[in-house]
Amino acid sequence: MTLAGGGSDLPGSSVRPRLLSVAIDVRVTVAVRPGPVSAPVETTTLLDLFASRNPGSQAVVVSRSPSGAGLGGSGALAVALARAEAALRGTTAPDPMNLALEAWHWESKLLGRPIGYQDQVVAAYGGAVEVTVDSGRPRCTPRPDLATAFDHLLAEHLLLVDTGLRHDAAEVSRGDGRSPSYHTEPDDVASRVLAGDWIGYAELLNCQWRAKREANPRVTNVKIDQLVGDLRAAGAAGVKLIGAGGGGFLQVCAAADRCTEIESWCASTGRAVLRPAVTFAGVCLERENGGRP
Repeated sequence: MTLAGGGSDLPGSSVRPRLLSVAIDVRVTVAVRPGPVSAPVETTTLLDLFASRNPGSQAVVVSRSPSGAGLGGSGALAVALARAEAALRGTTAPDPMNLALEAWHWESKLLGRPIGYQDQVVAAYGGAVEVTVDSGRPRCTPRPDLATAFDHLLAEHLLLVDTGLRHDAAEVSRGDGRSPSYHTEPDDVASRVLAGDWIGYAELLNCQWRAKREANPRVTNVKIDQLVGDLRAAGAAGVKLIGAGGGGFLQVCAAADRCTEIESWCASTGRAVLRPAVTFAGVCLERENGGRP
């Protein structure tokens, strides 16, 4: 989940990449079992791609992240599949950054999706990370201090509220050729999170949401705008759509008692709410059945 710098990692971004991102415990699990030897007729998904690269093997996925929800599930799946492939072939496990870049290569180059690399990086590392670019290559600095502070913020003041809408991140970002990037201040976000300043963090969420809408009007629609208004009326101090936009989940920041009231309101309207925690572990590997990943 992006804290700051959203869009700066996209192809053609006019903003120098610098991102803060955090891994939440909405995990994606991949198991590999024997499958068809013949390659798929079409390679349009990550699972198709894995099958075509590894004849005789098939990946089975268990995911708590709904497709098109903006929770980084696609990036996490790509990382898990790339790690499973390395284990299946008996090759040395890549370090987290190389694994993330391999997973990004699968999505961006092999499947032709115009996406950024932040989801893959944070899925590979876990916790919180700061991502910059050095000589054209993404560089990651783990931020355990930020991960711990954000976990406290999540526990008391943050909710993820489902819009009920789903989107294709690549299509939302692709648009009409204009850069969907917008300027954010990672240092401002980090300082408020580290200080436990939930009110200041809520203000930054509102600023980010305004900037995101101005940079790319496709990120919202009438239904999303109505839900944002309803959440503010229910007591939300800050609201921002996470992910590329067009659907998925809203990050909602509010006083602790208001979070409880917002949860009750969402329950009364049949709207799903998540109270996630930070996951401090990135990609991991468990071996069963004679060493198969």
